[in-house]
Amino acid sequence: MNTVLHLTESSLANAIAASHDRPVLVDFWAPWCGPCKALAPTIDRLAADLGQRAVIAKLDVDDAPEAASAHDVRSIPTLIVFRHGREAARLVGLQSAAALTQAIETAA
Repeated sequence: MNTVLHLTESSLANAIAASHDRPVLVDFWAPWCGPCKALAPTIDRLAADLGQRAVIAKLDVDDAPEAASAHDVRSIPTLIVFRHGREAARLVGLQSAAALTQAIETAA
């Protein structure tokens, strides 16, 4: 069972670089954000369901404000799918598992 990868400011670039092998979904979130908390079980389920087809990761914007700013994250949750080192999809706000899976599969 795959688990969610918890990123830091410095590990985000490595995760994006790894998107050449498979899509990387990064959930930009914060612990005080209600919709982020509501989305957390969906993110955990995606990590388990997608197995080796994608990397599912989270980045706390309070701990990594420069990374959030560099990726133009203006509200949370913001979910960005990276593929081949670039942004392939962006979803803002509470999302369904189906919407996130579709964004990942489209980027694959």
